[in-house]
Amino acid sequence: MGIQFNTCAIEKSDLYSHKDFLVASVRKRHLHAEDRIGLSTPLEEDSCRHAEIVKHFSAVIIALTAICLVFSDRLTFNPQVVTFLHLLTFSAHFGAQCWVTFIAGITMFFNLPRIMFGRVQCRLFPLYFGSTLLLSCVTLLTFTIRQSTSRNQDNITFYLLGACVAFTFINSFYLASNIVSSMINVFELEKGSHVAFAVGFCDRTELKKQPGYIMHYKRFRVFHGISGVANILTLICNLMYMYHLACVCEL
Repeated sequence: MGIQFNTCAIEKSDLYSHKDFLVASVRKRHLHAEDRIGLSTPLEEDSCRHAEIVKHFSAVIIALTAICLVFSDRLTFNPQVVTFLHLLTFSAHFGAQCWVTFIAGITMFFNLPRIMFGRVQCRLFPLYFGSTLLLSCVTLLTFTIRQSTSRNQDNITFYLLGACVAFTFINSFYLASNIVSSMINVFELEKGSHVAFAVGFCDRTELKKQPGYIMHYKRFRVFHGISGVANILTLICNLMYMYHLACVCEL
């Protein structure tokens, strides 16, 4: 029995040594990649700059959309072109939502080290919300142009598409930049431990003893939670509008 216990102890020790070796290997490879491709430059400055650009872009898009909505009854376009743009932007918006929400984010979380996952998300969030805002604004605008030439006014559908624009604007203009800044602070604090190079869920007991980490992590969870709710509400509005299209379209 004593020999078996010592053997198990040695095997368990070897297992932990192998795990530590893998973590150190991933960390070394990551740091080498940073030096080789220039990722050692401050992430905060670069990512926050992109988030601010998307923030200003969102304000411009909303302003232009509002102006076009006011003068929508004076705008004349080819009806087929307007319908094509309407269906194209709506389908692209809905497809991007499904991909990012249910496939891309989950896949990256369970397959990338946390620090690399954070780098991708810092770029993805602003671009995702900015592009979907543009798509939803074009969808709303083309719907309004088509309605201006129709005798049947559909106010409920207008409100659904308007809600999509509103929720997406909140995400792109306000929440995205706050998510990026808090996410950067969280992952920068995780750099000093093996947690930054872990994949998926991990034990952050020691990090949660640090007041600074708790503050940034709570801030991230609040903004990310609100953003997630707004994203799901936008998805629901798009699903309802898709059902409306199914009811009025004849194949």
